[in-house]
Amino acid sequence: METRTFAARAGRWSAQHRKIAIFGWLALVILAVVVGGALGTRHIKDENQGNGESRTAAQVIAKAGLKERATEQVLVQSRGSLRAEDPAFRAAVLDVQRRVAQNRYVTELTGPYERGHSGQIAPSDRSALVIFQIRGNKDLSKKRVGSVLAAVKQYDVNLVMGTPAMFQYVIEKAPADSDFRTLPVRYLTVGGDRCRRHALNLISNRLPSARPYITYGLTEAGPRVSTLPHRFVKQFPESVGLPLRGAAA
Repeated sequence: METRTFAARAGRWSAQHRKIAIFGWLALVILAVVVGGALGTRHIKDENQGNGESRTAAQVIAKAGLKERATEQVLVQSRGSLRAEDPAFRAAVLDVQRRVAQNRYVTELTGPYERGHSGQIAPSDRSALVIFQIRGNKDLSKKRVGSVLAAVKQYDVNLVMGTPAMFQYVIEKAPADSDFRTLPVRYLTVGGDRCRRHALNLISNRLPSARPYITYGLTEAGPRVSTLPHRFVKQFPESVGLPLRGAAA
């Protein structure tokens, strides 16, 4: 007595009933598409993406119901002998704050001379940070990238700091007619996450005149302990770089 497997019997039946088999499979595919569309797609929430400390922080913020906005910084640095306590330096910082505050999308702006924010002045007294947030969620920020680039041009910003993901996001979401080569940016400080080769190539291709410095810490939010100088970036793009003076594990 000849025995056949289920697959063999199904194949024999399909060969003998070709039209039924073909239209049956087509009907099954259409049914699967319709049912799948009706059930919808489940997306991973923003706070559950990523990994490490950044994901934990995002989950805590989401659970608390806090608004998560993009935080930006403007570095004001003296090129000469001026210090933070000098009237000319203070006037320059206050002027930056005034100009930034004029943007309707800016909120939660803090300056280095406000009470409780003296930490925004560097120990050398030659640098100060103006910190602010951008209104709106991630989708809205895509539409406002153009105004950010315009501000960089207008105020001759030559140093930009951020994570690899931030640089990649800004470049990819910028308007199609954006020409990054016309920006006055001369230095890029990239940190807070691993800078992979493809992200670095994207940044370098769009900002060829800027010198990138890759920095790393023992944790994502911890102090920087090493840096990769720009002269080594092309040769060793994924290196953690050289230890900073005084850094210890």
